[in-house]
Amino acid sequence: MLTLRKYQLDTLDGLRNGFAAGHRAQLLYSPTGGGKTEMAIALLEATKKKGNKAAMLLDRIILCDQTSQRLEKYKIDHGVLQAGHWRYRPYENIQICSAQTIEKRGSMPGTSLLIIDECHSQRSQTTEFIKNNPGIKVIGLSATPFTKGMGSVYENIVSTVTTRQLVDEGVLVPMRVYIAKEIDMTGAKKVAGEWSQTESQERGMKITGDIVTEWIKKTHEIYGKPRKTIIFCSGVEHGADFNNKKKKKGEPGLK
Repeated sequence: MLTLRKYQLDTLDGLRNGFAAGHRAQLLYSPTGGGKTEMAIALLEATKKKGNKAAMLLDRIILCDQTSQRLEKYKIDHGVLQAGHWRYRPYENIQICSAQTIEKRGSMPGTSLLIIDECHSQRSQTTEFIKNNPGIKVIGLSATPFTKGMGSVYENIVSTVTTRQLVDEGVLVPMRVYIAKEIDMTGAKKVAGEWSQTESQERGMKITGDIVTEWIKKTHEIYGKPRKTIIFCSGVEHGADFNNKKKKKGEPGLK
């Protein structure tokens, strides 16, 4: 059974008040780790209980599968609107959809609520879909809603908690941040508000050696030896470059 924390319930109340005030498209702004997906699921389920249809839009197929698994965890019936998917059930009142599928369809008759994951990506086709379907209420989810132009789509922002508050409440663990040499992104291109993967990958590879060296230094300082570490890379080539630099230094544990 899905159980929400107080700040999550407050967020949902804020969104309902926003709709009551006449805001058709709203933005749910919450820190990473704040449980945006759980809040979205609660909204989907509430819409279904009223006998209405709701859909959640995600940018990648793997995210559709992950969200479907989360709904399954809470035993909430739903379908995945994606060609060839084993859970293709267009009759269900809750649909998990890839952005590409919805953009090709152009409309979703009978849908009352559309939730857009990582809405700061600002896909032009998704923006057009919102504008062309004025009868659908929209909620965008984001931890970084700073992309230029979002104000022309979303009329209201609801945010009830900060990262600091989540740490103080024990929801998130405190972070220690260590900075190696920063990537020089001067003049780099952006795609949908994010750095171009090609640009970030190429520029990231220029400082790989510095980051691996700093990783070795810090893990020895803090733990006495290298520890298993997760590294987020800009692409496959960037990841392979990290791995090669690590092997040259003879250090294990970097994933």
